[in-house]
This record gives sequence, structure tokens and C-alpha cells, in this order.
Amino acid sequence: MASSQPPEPAENGLTLYENPVCPFAQRVLIALAEAGVEYKRVYIDLKNKPAWYPQINPLGQVPALRVEDATIITESLIIIEYIADRFADRAALMPRDPLLRARVRYLINFYDTRVNPISHQLLHATDPAEQKTLKLRIRESLKGFNDLLAKQRQRNAEEGPYFLGKQFSLADLAIAPQIARLVAVAGHYRGFEIPRTAEYAELHRWYDAVRKRPSFKGSSEPDDTYIEGFRRFVPEFNK
Repeated sequence: MASSQPPEPAENGLTLYENPVCPFAQRVLIALAEAGVEYKRVYIDLKNKPAWYPQINPLGQVPALRVEDATIITESLIIIEYIADRFADRAALMPRDPLLRARVRYLINFYDTRVNPISHQLLHATDPAEQKTLKLRIRESLKGFNDLLAKQRQRNAEEGPYFLGKQFSLADLAIAPQIARLVAVAGHYRGFEIPRTAEYAELHRWYDAVRKRPSFKGSSEPDDTYIEGFRRFVPEFNK
């Protein structure tokens, strides 16, 4: 019989409630790995959430992070900034310069507001003409994302593969998990791909570097896991 109470949290440590299919949960997994922080990991089945989970997050979303004083932090961007601030001596996931911090936040916001919503629309769309239009819109937004990467590369004091050059930051770990799902899931269900053309050269250069990073590789799942996990959002398979 399923328990109505949450499992015991980590003793004197962090407890992360997550699901590996979720790109927002992977953000936190990467941040914790970069900081080298030990934590307890609690799997949440998003199709059949435990009865006790609203005690952790009333909205029923993952990720959620329980800290030592029993405070629960929700929303992935808030969690990763908390990790970046608290463990800044272990991993410089946010720059000190206020302008660079603003640019990191802007890049994340750009993707979250101009690419991600259209990606979800594409999965839900069943009309071929609408799908074609949405693919074009995503590619157009990705051109803008590519341009932001290119501009920042010109500004960086040191050459490197990440948004801030040699410094791996929240910009990289917040967006790359979503690119992974876009390529795998929209590619499988809607035939979407990001062309290997000059318009997307910076995007591919950046993503190819991030996906090789141990923290990203160690927190990633096979494409088939993402494809199956997002199946419930595709109308053709939920009739």
C-alpha cells in the first residue's frame, strides 16, 4: 500500500524531488553536480504522483529542493540560483559582474519565452499546416538565440565553448536540457531538426560543447526515455 507520508529526507543535507524526463529537473541535477554537493534523490512519477507529494509542492511540479531547515524551494530557476549563490566557493555558476549576470538571465528568459512555448505547441498540433508554421517559428527563434550566443562570444574576454567563454554558467545548464528534449522529442514525433547551416552555427558549437560536459552527460537519459516520457503530450497517442 502506498504511503501517505513522504520518504525520510536527507539527514543534515539536501533532498531533491525530481523526474529524469523533466528538463527543469535536469537543470538542478547539473547544478548540484557542478557544485559537488551530496544530496538525496527522490523520484516522482509524473503520471502517477504520490499522494504525499502536494505536501512538498502543492502545484505537483518537479523539481523541488528541501534544504536542511526543512524549507522547500520550488521553481527550477530559483533553485539553481540558490545553488549558485550558496555554493559559489565550489562552482562559479554565476559571474560576479552585474551586467554579465543580467545577460545570463536574459539568455535563459529568451529561450524560456520564445522557443519553449512554441515547442510545446508543436507537440500538441495535429494539423500538418500548423506543424509546418510552428517549425518555422521555432527555427526563427533559434536564429535569435544563435545571434545572442554569437554576440556574447565576441564580448568574452577569453575564448571558450560556453556562453561566457571558459566559464560554465547557469545559462548553459538551464537551456541545454531543453535543447536535448527538443531535438529528441520534436524530432521523433514531428520530424523537427535544427539545420546544420551558418544561421545556427553558434548554437551547434555551443550545444556540442555542453553535451560533452560530465555533469550534463551524467544527468542525461537516453533519447527513448524522453520520447516515451513526452508521449502523453502528443494527441495522436492519447485518444
